[in-house]
Formats: sequence, structure tokens, C-alpha cells
Amino acid sequence: MYWSQSTKITFRFFFCYITLFTISNQFVLITGLIDPIWQKIVPWFSTNILGRASEISLAPSGSGDTTYNWISLLCYIVTSLLVTLIWSIIHRHRSNYNRLLIYLTILIRYYLILQMVSYGFAKVFYSQFQPERLSRLIQPYGDSSPMGLLWTFMGHSQGYNIFAGGGELLGGLLLLFRRTRTLGALVTFAVMVNVMMLNYFYDVPVKILSTHIVLMALFLISLDFKRLYKLFILNQPTASKSLPDFTDNPNLIKVKNMLKWVLVIGYLGYGAYTTLEVKKEWGHTAPKPPLHGLYDVETFIQNGDTLPPLLTDRDRWRRLMVERNDYGIVYPMEGQKKWKTFKTDTANNIIQFYGIGDTLNIDTLYYSKSDSSYLKLNGILQGDTMEMILKKKRREDFLLVNRGFHWVNEYPFNR
Repeated sequence: MYWSQSTKITFRFFFCYITLFTISNQFVLITGLIDPIWQKIVPWFSTNILGRASEISLAPSGSGDTTYNWISLLCYIVTSLLVTLIWSIIHRHRSNYNRLLIYLTILIRYYLILQMVSYGFAKVFYSQFQPERLSRLIQPYGDSSPMGLLWTFMGHSQGYNIFAGGGELLGGLLLLFRRTRTLGALVTFAVMVNVMMLNYFYDVPVKILSTHIVLMALFLISLDFKRLYKLFILNQPTASKSLPDFTDNPNLIKVKNMLKWVLVIGYLGYGAYTTLEVKKEWGHTAPKPPLHGLYDVETFIQNGDTLPPLLTDRDRWRRLMVERNDYGIVYPMEGQKKWKTFKTDTANNIIQFYGIGDTLNIDTLYYSKSDSSYLKLNGILQGDTMEMILKKKRREDFLLVNRGFHWVNEYPFNR
């Protein structure tokens, strides 16, 4: 079959760009080898070609949409254009790239499988999104960021996480087989176009990756576009399609199939294990610190004087939150919350209390608990004698947590 010149040029560019993107993102072993190269090229390109004076941070930040990431895309495009130009000159008489198209399809399929299974596990096992933390439950609604709002919405419901993750897993698993490739691409597209829109409209820094996943799914769908158009738009029957393998050698096909299942089973097992380990260490089931909880300060005595709960008072505490090991948050009556290092010695009922990284000014507080609801603190805090009585507020006391599910609602419960 003969391809037109424009089709061949477009394919060469697309092949180069997708190959660069996939091997530079998420393919751990290959990416680990190629990353040091890009970390030299991208800053050089930014300074010498784009004329940017500021340095690019290469440190991991949890964002996939950093300046480095966006300039990397531009580098992939420029590199792909140069390779396409040279390739088009050398192969100007080539009639088609049918075999290379098969290889590209396999690369895209397995890249999508990797992404869909990873994100699917993270949702099904309830580790990507978490139930609302105490700090989120008392945060003013208007102070949350768009991403924080989305994370709270998703984390609130484990059932919805399982549903959303199940769709991602389904798309990935269907892509494993050539016969269900198109169905897998359709499922992946349907699931991920919603994820992509959430990333864009809630300012989640995974826009680059989610957009590429959607475009790759569309590419796989386009391979069967004519048949899908006849079936769904024209309501006409369509003929079956041959699904060539990457080689005609039966021995190589057997080796490929065996290797495929070893890798698939190994990756699925490893993916499930690592997701559960992350959840165990950082998720809502992770061990809690000894004084974990949210406490309202009912009595605050400073240097023998009982301070009333005035909203203009910067010294009096309003709340104390202990949510993670070695960290606590103080909410004063007036002013911004303050993160503190909060080390608890349960053997001696002592708390070491100091600003993050400020080990020169360590305050020591003694605590006692009359019951599960009340905590008493006393000691020297920033040179002042301090005594406090705090009442624990349970997570279940919040309406967002205790409302639950109701089959019957006589009126909409919209608060």
C-alpha cells in the first residue's frame, strides 16, 4: 500500500515525537538513563535558544507541568522536526511504514497500559485520594485551592474512587490484547478526557501527561475510524480486520507472548504491592501519632491570667491539631496557622515543641489526659508559663463525614 507524501512526513514526525515523549516520561528504566541527557539539553535550550535568564529548577516538586516539563516538550518537538527532515530526505522514495506503524502502536498501547493500571490501582486501593484530613475539615471553604477542592471531593468517597479507578483499569486491561485494542482505546479516551478536563479546570499540574494520554487513545481509535464510523454513524455492518503481529516468525511470537505475560503479571503484582505499601505508610490507614486529633482550646492560662477567647488575641490558642508524626499545627485566635515540630515522649508525657527547623528554641510541655475527650498541657512556652485545657473534636462530628448515604430524601439535603 502506498502512502501519500504528506502522510509519510506526518507519520515520521509523530513517530519521533511519541517515542521521545514516552521514553522520557514514566518508563522508569529507560527514563532513568535518558533523564541526565535532557537535564543538560533543556536548561541549555532555555538559556541559549529561548533567551530565558532565570534558571530552571530540576528538583522534583510533585508537579508534571513545571517550566522544565514545558520546555522539554518544545525540545521534543524541535528534535522531532530535525529528525523528520533528515529522515524525509533519506527515505523520500519509501512507499509506506506499515511495519513501523505496528511498532508504534505497540509502544503506545503499552505506555497507556502502564499509565492506566498505575492510576487505576491508586484509586481502587484508595491511595491517590484520601479521606478529608482534619486540617481540611476546618479549613474555610473559600480558602481552598481549586486542586484542593477537587482532592477533597474525590477523597470523600471510597466508592467513587473504586468506580473511577475501575474504569481506568478496564481501559488498560483491554489494551493488552490486539482484539480488544480499539475497545480499550475507547474506554481509555472516555475515562481520561474527563480526567484531562478536571486537570485543566481545577488547575491540577498533570495537564501534559493527561493530554498526551487522551491524544494517544485517539490515535489508536483513528486506526479503526472508518469501521467505527460505518458502525456507529451510518449504522452499517463492517468487515472484520486483520491484526498483524510485529513479526511473521512463529518462534519470536511465542517468545513475545511469554515475555508479555511475565511482564504483565509481574507489573500488576508489583503495582498492587507498591500502591498498598504507599497507602500503609502515608494513607488514612497509616499509624497515627500518640496525640493525633483536633483539639479546641477551652481554657488558656498565661502567666496566671486566664485569657478570654477574643478573635483579636495573637497569643491565645484557638485550636491545636496533631495530624502527622512529628508535626502539629497551632491555630491562634487571630492570625495565620503555624506549623510546629511536635515530638511526643509517651513514657514521660512530654512534648517538645518548636518551629520547623528552629532547634535553638525548643519549648517543653507536659501533657495529661483525663479521658479520651480532654487534654491538659502545661509548661513554659516562649518564656511564659502556660496552662491549657483542650477538648478533642472527633472527625465524626463534622457533617461532611457523618451525613452518609440515604436512599430516601424527602427534601434535598444541600448545606
